[in-house]
Amino acid sequence: MKAESINPFSTKFVQPGAIFYERSDGGSVEQLVQDFDQRYQGWASIIGPHGSGKSTLFANLKTIFDKSRPVFSYRLSTQERSSAAMNTERKGWTPEALVMVDGYEQLSTWSAWRLRRWVRRRRASLLITGHQPIRGFDVLWRTSIDEEISRQLRNRLLALRPDLFVREDLETAWEQSRSKYPTDLRETLFAMYDWAEGIRVAQSK
Repeated sequence: MKAESINPFSTKFVQPGAIFYERSDGGSVEQLVQDFDQRYQGWASIIGPHGSGKSTLFANLKTIFDKSRPVFSYRLSTQERSSAAMNTERKGWTPEALVMVDGYEQLSTWSAWRLRRWVRRRRASLLITGHQPIRGFDVLWRTSIDEEISRQLRNRLLALRPDLFVREDLETAWEQSRSKYPTDLRETLFAMYDWAEGIRVAQSK
């Protein structure tokens, strides 16, 4: 693929798992794993607004947890794995297992109650994501947008296309995107994708 045809803000470069979550306090994601096991005894939530990094942190944590225990991961927010999969897989939820649910709030009241009941009966661990604090779950981490970290991420992505990095309209496009989506980095990156795509189309004419 020619460099000029690469859009550094395309999904494959910015989707959860493709980028690494950076804590605004300078701490490590690995420390959150330790806190989850020890401080929260394997039962907690990750809370934050749309596009603030919950799914990215979720994916990073899964990679780390996978190294030490059986992990059953469900991303309901993208329909990657439906809640029906929980019903067929719950027999594997042993006391050593971790059940991770991204998009917990999308479950019905009945489904959420049943999930908690299944996990407790099998003495497994449970980590969920949501937009607001959820009754019965302490907050392991609150995600939010840090402007400096967001800009650093933008610059790392632009390393794929150095010609875009030196464009005079880069900062204007970025500031407009951040102003339009101040609490949503995901939508900011989508807007930057449109900006880069517009440049590609114009250059191809």
